[in-house]
Amino acid sequence: MTVLSVIHAYPAAHNPGMASVDLAAHRLLGRACPGATLRSFVLGDPSPIEETDPGHPLRYLPLQGHLDAVLGSDAILYWGDFLHADTYIERDLAARLIAHGLASSRDEARSLAYRHHLLEGAPRAMKEKVLVFGGTLITNDIRSRGGRRYTEALQELLASARGVWFRDPFSAAYAAPLRPGRQTLGVDPAFLLGSDGWGNWAPPREGPRTGGVALFCGRNRSAWPVHFLARGLARRLREPLTWIHWFPPNRNRYGAFFRLTGFHRGYRPRPVEEILSDLARYRCIVTDTYHLCVNAWRQGVPAICVGRGADRNVGTVSDGKKRALYALYGAMDFYVFEGEIRGPRALRWTAARVAEAAADRDRVGEVHAAMGAHARQARAALLEGLRGLVRSPAAGFGS
Repeated sequence: MTVLSVIHAYPAAHNPGMASVDLAAHRLLGRACPGATLRSFVLGDPSPIEETDPGHPLRYLPLQGHLDAVLGSDAILYWGDFLHADTYIERDLAARLIAHGLASSRDEARSLAYRHHLLEGAPRAMKEKVLVFGGTLITNDIRSRGGRRYTEALQELLASARGVWFRDPFSAAYAAPLRPGRQTLGVDPAFLLGSDGWGNWAPPREGPRTGGVALFCGRNRSAWPVHFLARGLARRLREPLTWIHWFPPNRNRYGAFFRLTGFHRGYRPRPVEEILSDLARYRCIVTDTYHLCVNAWRQGVPAICVGRGADRNVGTVSDGKKRALYALYGAMDFYVFEGEIRGPRALRWTAARVAEAAADRDRVGEVHAAMGAHARQARAALLEGLRGLVRSPAAGFGS
């Protein structure tokens, strides 16, 4: 029996963006390899995921203690996110491994991460079964916190793997010299979350969208500037403004904002699939959240993305990944730097600029088409790499 092992980033509770990445793996791989055993792993204790987020659509196995089984799989997929990034390993992952009681020090946590995420010490034949898809190294510096040990383990994995397709051009450029003559640029896996299971893209829906302009702010220090931008945009498009409950209301960060706007009212936990599909009804979305942008554009809905211009790429929620996404597809007309919405005059000018872009159906269609073409090409490369590891009887496999 064919066995596929998929290694995911440890999901944050109630995070539809991370869930969309993981769902894409299961839908795409389940269709590509019918009858195969598909196993999902995270490094850490997965039991809190079920306790804090019982509606999460997937169930995970602990990667620690199962590494031999993973290495015995027909294919090993490292799927999305910052799994191989030095900053993620040193900050987020190390802290979690210590908190879960799996490591007693950062050195021990680092060794655990290198062994499982970089396959440090594993035979080369095992690394040749690896497909790295949709991840990023955008937060890495030339001098890694892990030093030469990290760099050597990472480069050996990237050089040996069956396929490597990072989601951004900076990470792809890092991998390119290690894989001469081979493609290293992919897409964010959420772009492959197609309703047909293959990640196929449909053209933007024709006709009016009934949901107006939707707003969600979850990353910026203050929600007010993003809110005022969304109000100005909605007024120019003559659409109502509504709030998307992408994350549960964060009253610790935005307490006064919610009290004055009332946007927290009506929140109820909903299935991830419902939250994602609901995006298609909006005419436009304004947000500061990366995967909300990805999932909106995937469905042909223009997402106005707000990010900090002076942000340094030192963490997984830094704004570099948002700028890279929009620049890659020529979508900077839909990108707003935080400094562009400081003050009434700047706010009015910026709202007018993005309203013009959002109302231009040809421009929206061109961005969506560019994303779709790239997603189809990346999907084909992934399935071709999988074909080399798994001889599936599925009709049309890899098409």
